[in-house]
Amino acid sequence: MKSNRAALVAGAVLAAALLAALVAIATSSDELVSALGLIAWWTVAVAVALGFAAFLALRRRGGALKVAATIVAAAMGAAVAFSASVYVVAPSLLFYPHFDEESFAQLQAQPQAEELSLDTGAGRLSGWLLHNAPDGAPLVVYFYGNGQNAAPLLTGFQNNDRLGAFEGYNIAVLDYPGYGKTEGEPSEASLKAFGLAVYDALAERDDVDPARMAVFGYSIGTGVATYVASLRDVDSLVLMAPYASGYDLYNSMLDVFHGPLGALVAFRMESAEFARDVEAPSLVLTSVDDEMVPSASSERLAAALPRCTLATYEGFGHNEYWASPEVRAAITDFLARERAS
Repeated sequence: MKSNRAALVAGAVLAAALLAALVAIATSSDELVSALGLIAWWTVAVAVALGFAAFLALRRRGGALKVAATIVAAAMGAAVAFSASVYVVAPSLLFYPHFDEESFAQLQAQPQAEELSLDTGAGRLSGWLLHNAPDGAPLVVYFYGNGQNAAPLLTGFQNNDRLGAFEGYNIAVLDYPGYGKTEGEPSEASLKAFGLAVYDALAERDDVDPARMAVFGYSIGTGVATYVASLRDVDSLVLMAPYASGYDLYNSMLDVFHGPLGALVAFRMESAEFARDVEAPSLVLTSVDDEMVPSASSERLAAALPRCTLATYEGFGHNEYWASPEVRAAITDFLARERAS
């Protein structure tokens, strides 16, 4: 009887501790800490619950059997809970859907900025076409990073004098599913469908020459760009801070997704596999000091691209590529060379 009361008291204490931990996780301002904390909390909570249930179910059995059953139940619960929570929670670290009303309004006031709303098989897609060059000029289709958005990206290019990197090109940027005014939810499948739908819809425009469409990807968008380039006859491909696969992105956050644990990766985006089917000339830009996408991952992707120029830099991190004059010059030179060819 005393042991049962002790077990109930211990269970109550653990429940209170778990509740306090959950409150701390939910109120954390750090999204990575919050997500990893939620995974850990769910793992511990399920392990404790199953272990406690096994202990109570066998409370009248021998001590050794009770302890063994409790440990086994807790371990199995932890394994299942960890696997399920990682598979569900981890992708949320890759996407930050949002809409920037201020920059959207700024573009609406600009005559050279054309608001796009495309009805496609992937749903209604929203974004912008910036007329940065005369009619009939080649087009860059830009797939941005996970924390970006079409309107602030373009206004940022304007405000920081970065449009010169696309001299002679018009620029189209559509928002990912769930971002801006685009319908849907971001995932590997939806981004692949989105990329092809964007490219195909733009290629059908009267003022776009399908033979002169370049594809540009940054960060998470490099997987989309490489996928599109592997299935469409793009003129050229530029990849800034690219990854060879989604496994590398997961391992950059928590380096455990190897072997059997690789099955927990929900966003796999096998860019290096897509790359083998890319026939267009490509430029890969990577920094050895990139803290988000390891340079080694970018280099493996570059090695898989049949016609690739690899440019490796140092001294700046993942969000600082566009601030580098050397990077901007490399993009300008590459696109100018391809435009003239």
